[in-house]
Amino acid sequence: MLPPFRQIKFEAKLIMMRSLPFWIKATLLLIGLQFAMDILVGQAGGALASPILYPIDGSTNNLLTGFTRQSDRLLLLVRLEIPGIIVGATASLEALRLFFLYGGLFFLLMAPFKMGLLELLWRAFRGEELRFSDIFRWYTKPARIGKSVLVQFVVSAGSQILALIAMVPGYALYYVAYSGRFITAEEGLLLSALSLVAITVLFIGLLAGFFFYAILAPLAYCLAAQPEYSLTLVFQKGFGSIKGYVKRFFYFRLSMFHWHIISILTLGIAELYIFPYITFASLQFLQEAAIGRKEGAAQGERGGWQDSPPRRPDQLQ
Repeated sequence: MLPPFRQIKFEAKLIMMRSLPFWIKATLLLIGLQFAMDILVGQAGGALASPILYPIDGSTNNLLTGFTRQSDRLLLLVRLEIPGIIVGATASLEALRLFFLYGGLFFLLMAPFKMGLLELLWRAFRGEELRFSDIFRWYTKPARIGKSVLVQFVVSAGSQILALIAMVPGYALYYVAYSGRFITAEEGLLLSALSLVAITVLFIGLLAGFFFYAILAPLAYCLAAQPEYSLTLVFQKGFGSIKGYVKRFFYFRLSMFHWHIISILTLGIAELYIFPYITFASLQFLQEAAIGRKEGAAQGERGGWQDSPPRRPDQLQ
């Protein structure tokens, strides 16, 4: 039986407060590197896209909802007949190439750093001594670099790809709703209803993407806790850590979704608090789930990488 979410979060905050200055410094470095990368990509011409806004008039009657290519640029347009505007984004093919090139290189460079940070979070959760230099320890072994890159790619890119797939029906409904040029009053009502359906479907797809991210996140926690695990064990134990608690873990992560919105609104600055807090809270949940599996061991339930852990973090095995 899991304790209330509020209790789990409270215990996570207590753990975080024991070494809060350390996490502020470590997360500040992570945020600083991310900002530096964004600036470098922008200076190199790798901006992902620029917003566009056109009024619907005689000069824009040929612009319809969808993707189009003009010379060396890609355009994504959405034609909104009722407000009488066309919104979208445009980017040059060269800018897109640079964006994904530099983004990929940055991901490869940062994957061991992020895994080192997760390992320190795990060690803090267990009450172990922390050394700032250990954040870079994952760069010292090629096998660890490879595993960190692969696991974080599955967690981040995998969940985003699955989210986009889940949102395809919503995109399709939007395309149907806004692909026409002229509408009557009756068609306008139908368009409005179809738009609401499209928004609902897109929101469901967004929730599905968050669900995928929630159930994949324990893979990174597992590798951080057990760096010597093979990839097979990482996937086996990582998914095993939420066995029987998948929905509850999703609801738990969803209860902290507002923190992600705050992070976006503050341009990532709030991650100084949010990143360690959500990580500690997730580890606390997984510990409680492992305790629940211990209590259900008579029925043959098995756990993840922390089978049968004690309740105290500093004794976690």
